[in-house]
Amino acid sequence: MENSEQDERQLVVAEVKTWIGTAFRHQGRVKGKRGGVDCGQIIACTYENAGLTSKIDPGFYQFQHHMHSDREDYVAHLLQYTREITAAEAKPADIVLYKCGRTFSHGGILIENWPGLIVHSRTGVGVEYSHGATNAFLKGREKRFFSFWGKDIAVTG
Repeated sequence: MENSEQDERQLVVAEVKTWIGTAFRHQGRVKGKRGGVDCGQIIACTYENAGLTSKIDPGFYQFQHHMHSDREDYVAHLLQYTREITAAEAKPADIVLYKCGRTFSHGGILIENWPGLIVHSRTGVGVEYSHGATNAFLKGREKRFFSFWGKDIAVTG
């Protein structure tokens, strides 16, 4: 029996919460105290571990790409799996991307309706809960929102 969208969203939120406390590591994909993950890989791993997609491989990306290039690589890769939505449409398990430097290059997963709490991985901090609109690091940054639901993609097979 297939899960409903609501069931899938709950799986994503439950999974992303299990990453809290994992250290930041550029392109890392390992959960826990001895592991490490960055903001892009936590999104990929969360959807994979929730059983909604097969392995997502964004390929190699520079640690500070957002400081040296205007190419929206994060957005382009994300759009292979999601569709862009408005802030008003954003629900738990949807993705928020923040503009950092020259591009939209920092992502998190909503665990509440927007504006509310997100889970994200940040340099020097690791995986944490933050309020997506009022956290000091995130506040005032331009944002875009994306949803896995409503886009036809290949799921785990």
